[in-house]
This record gives sequence, structure tokens and C-alpha cells, in this order.
Amino acid sequence: MDAPMTTDAVGCAQRFITAFSSRDRVALTAVLAPAVRFRGMTPGQMWETGDRDGALAILLGSWLEPTDHVEAIVSQDAHDVVDRVAFRYRWRVRSNGVLHTCEQSGVATVEDGAITDIAIVCSGFRPFVDG
Repeated sequence: MDAPMTTDAVGCAQRFITAFSSRDRVALTAVLAPAVRFRGMTPGQMWETGDRDGALAILLGSWLEPTDHVEAIVSQDAHDVVDRVAFRYRWRVRSNGVLHTCEQSGVATVEDGAITDIAIVCSGFRPFVDG
């Protein structure tokens, strides 16, 4: 059996959330292993790739398009689950001038300070409701 996760893995997940939320390609590149296995599910579509360039293209080219701006990380959590790290975050995001809420959750494997396997489920952009 694999050893339990350390706070380093939780920190890696938190760095992923921050980098993705701010569309920071350099920071995302640093947190994803070159051969990362990425799987994602958004409303109506499944996504999968086996390398960092593919994951970056999905995350920064399709999931967050140029017209999307994350205004705030409303909430976030990352915690260990034995040999993986689970995470969740909720955004207030403006897309084409319209305010939305979006929540994503997933699990990841972290090795040597980088995510080697990640699976994320996305709510899609939902109408923003204050309160």
C-alpha cells in the first residue's frame, strides 16, 4: 500500500487551484507533471489527455476561454485521501460580461511535487445568485 499523502500534496492541489483560477500558465506548468493523466467531465463533454500540453490546452483553451475571467475563488478545500488528494473550489466568474458561479471537484495523485494523475468534474457555468 502507498504511503499516506503529506501536506506537500495538499499544497500542490492548492497551487493548482490558484494557478488555474488566475490562468497562470507558468504556475500550471510547474504543478503538472510532463506525463500527467488528465480526465475531466463538463456538462455534455468528456475530456482526456495523457500529457501536460494537452491538459494545459483543455484547461486554458476550452474550460476557461479568453472571454472568461475568474473574479474570485469563493471557496476551496483540499485534503488527503490516503494516497491521493481530493479538492474542490467554487468560482465567481464573468464570461462575456455575464456573472456566473462554477464549481469543480476532483482527485489527484502527486509525486515528487507534481500532479501525475488528475480527474475533475465541473458544474459548468451556472447563473450567479448573490447570497
